[in-house]
Amino acid sequence: MPRQAKPWHWEVRNAWYTDFGGVRRKLASGPKNDETERLAMLAFHKLMLESLSNPSLDSVDHTVASVIDEFLEFAIKRDAASTFYERKLYLLEFCDEFGPQLVRKSKPLHLSKWVDSHETWKSPYTQHYAMRAIMRPFNWGAKMGLIEKNPFIGVEWPECESERRAITVEEFTSLLDAAGRSSRLGEILRFLAYTGCRPCELRNLRWSDVRLDRSPPGIFIRKHKTSKRQRKKKPRIMPILNELGILLAEIAARHESEEFVFVTDRRTAWARSSIQQSLRRLRRRIALPEDVVLYGIRHHVATQSVLNGVDVKTTGDILGHTNLRTTDMYVHSSTVPLHLVEAVEVATRQLRNVQGVVSGSPASLEVS
Repeated sequence: MPRQAKPWHWEVRNAWYTDFGGVRRKLASGPKNDETERLAMLAFHKLMLESLSNPSLDSVDHTVASVIDEFLEFAIKRDAASTFYERKLYLLEFCDEFGPQLVRKSKPLHLSKWVDSHETWKSPYTQHYAMRAIMRPFNWGAKMGLIEKNPFIGVEWPECESERRAITVEEFTSLLDAAGRSSRLGEILRFLAYTGCRPCELRNLRWSDVRLDRSPPGIFIRKHKTSKRQRKKKPRIMPILNELGILLAEIAARHESEEFVFVTDRRTAWARSSIQQSLRRLRRRIALPEDVVLYGIRHHVATQSVLNGVDVKTTGDILGHTNLRTTDMYVHSSTVPLHLVEAVEVATRQLRNVQGVVSGSPASLEVS
């Protein structure tokens, strides 16, 4: 059985050392006396605490902090910079409270109470995002064999009235009329409507991405949200239709920036919070619901694409998705899809014929 690590004084080096984890570490300098021994013990205890918070990969006693550290090292090479930054903020804050805690002693209630302690997180969507950010490292840790299971599975999620929805034509028209087609916010609304792109893609769009020399012309973004997860790197492609070409020409004629396509009055790139605040003010001025957001334009484009016969794979290409399941989440409909009507017609035909049911939609329904 290996000897337990402890501080010892090395007279030749005139310093205190310890052999810890197969590495000899210096704890304090000076002759062997009560004061240097006290400093050495403090350094030794600090080293022990750090080792508890950051156990080896083979340890069975991982802490919350050690799992999150391993995940962040994994995710930084695969997630988009903006996605990684946003999730990291939540994870570091969670570590401030629960970092040294052993994973096996963690419970769903810990996560639930942590979310509840943030009184400024009033929106259930914000609470959902925070909880998903925390769940991800531990789902990953269980999948990678780092921990036995995610200790937060079973947490009670806040109720949301509805998922993020598609913006309606009437709502978009109201926003565009109130903002003005030629205003900076109006140009942002029009660009999103013409492309169905992510707002972050709009904010980071550079003139070097706009290729009018191609046939047909298009926007080719090399570094995009899903590029790090692609084995074979492919650009995010957005065709430039006539209306989009006119909009880009109007912006280029102002000669405001040689780098970014969309800039503020100060000729700087838009920040996400700045666009959100501008939209929030406009939305409240014309009394539109709070769930009318820029991402709703993207959801509208996805929904109309599928409802008008474009297959899900091609719709995913329009949106820049690499996973068709993600595309499915973007499609919303308040009507019965035609393909579903046709499928039910075929599947129920024999039983409907037995009952003498005429094919087609019922003229009326009577409830007894």
